[in-house]
Amino acid sequence: MASTGSTLMNAFPKAILGSRFHSMMSGKYLLLGFTGRKSGAAYTFPVGYVRDGGATYISTDSKWWRNIANGETATLTIGKDRVTGRSRRLTDTEQAVAALRKLSELGGYAKAAGLPVVDGVVPESALRDALSGDRVVLAIESVG
Repeated sequence: MASTGSTLMNAFPKAILGSRFHSMMSGKYLLLGFTGRKSGAAYTFPVGYVRDGGATYISTDSKWWRNIANGETATLTIGKDRVTGRSRRLTDTEQAVAALRKLSELGGYAKAAGLPVVDGVVPESALRDALSGDRVVLAIESVG
């Protein structure tokens, strides 16, 4: 599921987010946990996030999203708080573009996601192009 490079790249943020020093990163990143559909293995790794209303939005171009795209349970650890939620893939283009725009405004997110920045912002066309490619946006809504 994850390559060795991405596993190593995630090791440091995962360690920080799971420690008492989480405040260094927990305003932009959370630990996402879920169970693999086929493998049954538990996965936990850092992802950038934004909150809007009752939902937490994340985005990826990796294939792991298929494990939590249809109402499956995911665990979000943000700072000291752990929340369980139901996840779904955003299929409404306008909603997905709006969420990806907010994510792209997180410091360093656009570069890490491979999104071009022009005059300090990611162009609308680049957001749409990313969503018509491999990138997806997921909404996770708390269930308690």
